[in-house]
Formats: sequence, structure tokens, C-alpha cells
Amino acid sequence: MTPARLKLAALVVLCAVTFFVHLGAEGITRSQEGRVLETAREMRERGDYLVPHLLGRPRYEKPPLLYWITAAGYALTGSVNELSGRVPAALFGVGCVLALYGLGRRQLGERAAFFAAFALATGPLFMKFARLAETDVPQAFFVTAALLVFLEGRPLLAWVIMGVGFLNKGPAALVIPIVTLVVWRLWTGEPRRLLRECHGGFLLVFLAISLSWYVAMLCASGRSLKVFLVELSALVVQAEARHDEGFFYYFGELSRFLPWTLLAAVGLPWAARQLRRPRAPSAADERGLKFALAWFLTTFVILQATRNKQPHYLLVLLPPCALMAGWVCDRLVAWRSWLASVIIATGLGVSGVTFYRCAFRDPPHANETVLRTFFQTVGKLLRPEEEFILQQPTSAERHRIALAFYTQRVFSEYDAEGLADIISEGKPLAVVTCEDSPPKPLRKVLHTRAGKTTWTLWKQP
Repeated sequence: MTPARLKLAALVVLCAVTFFVHLGAEGITRSQEGRVLETAREMRERGDYLVPHLLGRPRYEKPPLLYWITAAGYALTGSVNELSGRVPAALFGVGCVLALYGLGRRQLGERAAFFAAFALATGPLFMKFARLAETDVPQAFFVTAALLVFLEGRPLLAWVIMGVGFLNKGPAALVIPIVTLVVWRLWTGEPRRLLRECHGGFLLVFLAISLSWYVAMLCASGRSLKVFLVELSALVVQAEARHDEGFFYYFGELSRFLPWTLLAAVGLPWAARQLRRPRAPSAADERGLKFALAWFLTTFVILQATRNKQPHYLLVLLPPCALMAGWVCDRLVAWRSWLASVIIATGLGVSGVTFYRCAFRDPPHANETVLRTFFQTVGKLLRPEEEFILQQPTSAERHRIALAFYTQRVFSEYDAEGLADIISEGKPLAVVTCEDSPPKPLRKVLHTRAGKTTWTLWKQP
């Protein structure tokens, strides 16, 4: 086996451990993941793969690619659970690591590429989200894969990848690769090559793929385009108050990718200094450094330009961050510096702690484990003829989503007055309450306490 294939195999084994071991052990702890898992479940149950539904209501806000892939995971495994729902996102994580390795080999060399892929696979923030059924790691994959294919001289395939990525999470799949490519080609004095890579025919291919679902939805309901424009406006201009975090927000959040962010922070001025030195690096090294700098800086500027800031949006910045860290590690090894060994050992230590917390039950999430067991038991006690009801007011959104996912039943929501009217009709009912007791004459069947909250299942006597 050649050294390159040996490194590739080592990365696959590393990803298999960090992304897949105990992948389904933890329950739903984030609303974002719950929305994907439950929407895919309802999509499969309804047989409607055009209009996504969440808790029985149409969900137009996000494009459907990850819902489709997650539903396919349910179908292939024959079961609906966290493991089958998370496997597709974990596979995207593996793909992103391998795509970064391929890209790094072309731009910075074999050793720097391996260190970059190693950094990405072991980075705490990336590892955490590669184990969740959310759109951010797949989006990082589409951006990285599109840039890799551009570098390989296959622009048509790159535009296809960006079109598919647009169906995952919208404009970032187009904006980040194209802006990076424009900055890099102009910086290296290759405007003609840029024109060959970005002409109108490729744009038409991208539009045909990326807008296919929106056009279908526009024909079906007319709402998807309006909702998409509102979402895009909120992301760039308006921003919900709870996510308008200010200019320095991402600087703090990048600490969740330590120690690799520290190396990237060292690498940025170091690479800039290398490019300004009288004894400039070779032409290939210069192009690679310019690409790494262009990718990192353009992505960071784009993220900073959006007022809506959240930690998981940083996932698209982690591949270029890891690429800069890989280059620094390569330079340190070339100098035979002891710092390289210390940094790699530190990275392994941090990733080991993160892996343990992700792969095995984390004490702060013990309440979620109790609720998962309770909701699954409720699902087993439900009869097909019973109307399933959740009495308002309820707890967090993720709890409502988890109730539907674990019971595999969509429920209705009523306040106490509305529930009293339903009970008076004499229909078979199964009612779940959070703290409150429903109107008589329902009897308590099952209850549990999660933290300070009591959940109870009630049925008719």
C-alpha cells in the first residue's frame, strides 16, 4: 500500500471511530436536529416527498435535501431512530474530511493535507456536529467538494455540486466557493481561467438543480418562494434579536475548535509574511498559500457580514481553518520542531475528551434520556383508535418534537378549555401533560420526572 493510500485509510478509520461509535446513544438535545429527524419521519409516513411537514404542519422554511436523505436512511435500515437518522450526516462528515485531504494535497502537499484532514476530523466543534442530523456538516462538505472539483479542472461537476448543496441549506453552497474562486484567480492573475469556470452555461445548470424544488413548490402552493426570500432577508439584514450577536461573536466561538484555531491564527500572518518575503516560495507553494488564505478570509468575511450568527454556522469555516492549521503543522515538522508533537498530542487529547462526551451519555443530558424512555413507552401504550393530544402550555420546542418522534405519532395541541370540550365528546383519548393536570375524568397511566418537570400520560377510565 502506498503512503498516500495508507494515510487515506488512516483517516477513514479515524472518522469511523469519531463519527460513528455510539452514534445513536444520545437522544434529541437540539431543536435543529429534532426538526430534521421528525420532518423526515413524517415525510416517509405520509409518502409526500415534495412538501415537508413538521408536527403535521407544512414546513416551507428550509430546502428538503437532508430530509430526503434522512428519510432514505430510515428506509434502508427499516427503522426510525436516532442512529438511522444520523448516519447520513456522519457520512457527509467523512466525505468532508476526505475532500479536504484531496484539496490539501493539490494545494499544500501530502503532509500538510494529512494534518489538515486530521485536524478537521478531531476538532471538537466539527466532531460534535458530524454526529448530529443537521445541515451544517453536509453544507461544509458541498463547499469543500465544489472547490476540490474546481481545482481538478471539472467546473461542470462543481456547479452541479453547488446546485445540490443549495438544496441542502441555501445560498452558502454557491456564494462561498464562487467568491473564494474569484478572489484566488484574480490574486494569482488568472482572470481568463475564471471566465471559463464561471460562464453562463454552468450557471443555467446550477439554476436548474437549485431551483427545482422551489419551482415545484411554487406550482403546488405558491408559498415557498415568499418564505425563502423572508428567510434570506432575516439571515443577511434583519436577524432575529436572539441571534444578532455582534462582530466579535465568532472569535469566541472559534475556541470550540481548539487547538487547531490557535494554529490557524498563527498561520494567517505567517503565510502572509511568506508571500511578502524577498525569497518567495515556489510558484506551486505560492498558489497553495494564496488559495488557503483566500478560502479562510472570504468565508470569515461572509459569515461576519450576516447579522444572524449561531455556532453551527461556523462549520463552513472549519475546513479552511483546518487547512491553515495543517500547513503550520507541516512547517513545524519540516523544521523538526518539538512543538509539532506537542500540538498533535494536545489535539488528540482534546478530541478524545470530546469524543467521550459525544459518544457516551453526558450527565447534563440525563434528563433527555429519561424523557426519551418515557416518550418511547408512551408510543407503545398508544392505540390506533385513540386521538393523541398534548395539553398546552408545554415545555421547549425540542420536547414537542421529541414526543412526536419517539411515539411516531403526530399529536394535536389544546389548552385546558379546549381539552375539556374534546373529553366531553367521549372519544378515545391519550393525553400527555407537562406539569398541568387535565380535566377529569381522565386517569393517570404513566408519569416521570425529568429535572424539575413532571410528564404524565392520561387516558379515559
